[in-house]
Amino acid sequence: MARHLIIGAGPIGRATTTALQKRGHTVTIATRSGTRYGSAESVTLDATDTPALTRAATGCDSIIVCTNPPYHQWAKEWPPIIDSVVRAAVDTQARIVLMGNLYPFGRPTSSMTNATPENPTETKGQVRAGLWKTLTQAAEQHGILVSELRASDYFGDDAGPVTHLGDRFITPVRNGKTARVIGDPNALHSWSYLPDIGECLAILATTPELSGKYWVGPSSGNATMREIARRINPKASVKQLPPAMLKTIALFSPMVREVLAIHYQHTDTYVLDDSELQRAFHFTPTPLASIFPNP
Repeated sequence: MARHLIIGAGPIGRATTTALQKRGHTVTIATRSGTRYGSAESVTLDATDTPALTRAATGCDSIIVCTNPPYHQWAKEWPPIIDSVVRAAVDTQARIVLMGNLYPFGRPTSSMTNATPENPTETKGQVRAGLWKTLTQAAEQHGILVSELRASDYFGDDAGPVTHLGDRFITPVRNGKTARVIGDPNALHSWSYLPDIGECLAILATTPELSGKYWVGPSSGNATMREIARRINPKASVKQLPPAMLKTIALFSPMVREVLAIHYQHTDTYVLDDSELQRAFHFTPTPLASIFPNP
């Protein structure tokens, strides 16, 4: 039975815990607050506290990084976290699995794949690209195994209120009311199902031969928010929040400013091709049609 350390107890950390435990593995969840989840062990620590992180990672096959600082704090908070993770991995020889996203690709002109060049257009994408560079350099210098999963926006029963297909969207749509969204409700978008993300992170954590690169996916398929709303409840409607209003709010809210910096993800076609992941992982993502069947 292998042991794994997951940093972060949010929706993705919980989905990954479930996937690993189904495989019979032991999971320890590390958070600043000591958050508990199910039967997983928990430890209270700050991920930038390298000695504490190293103690928690000792005896673990992998360190799975699922934490996510607030958008406007990424440039400040991410580098010390990943540096601490690297030092802990070097000392314990645990593999590093990083939960990532598509931001390093910037504003794509076609479907994003493992071969898409990185071209970040704003700070968050630059930070995320820098994290992967740090991991690859550590792999070259210290011989540790590293990998990253770059998924699209996640959704699912445990997604919470702040995601694009989270409670703020699902609840009014199910009730036949109006969901108000950031972006164009007619923009085509790839969506990553939360349990599938957990499965893919578990596969990376338990399959060393998949290390050494980042993987794009998983994707349950492409759909507009208006199409998803129609599938859930044809009586519901979806309306875009006025861009001028968001720009006004952004004058006072650093979080909204960061959201607007990646607004293109929900105004342009923003899709990925996960065929390489599917072949290598021997994994087929849950299709949108089975989650949101036509009424």
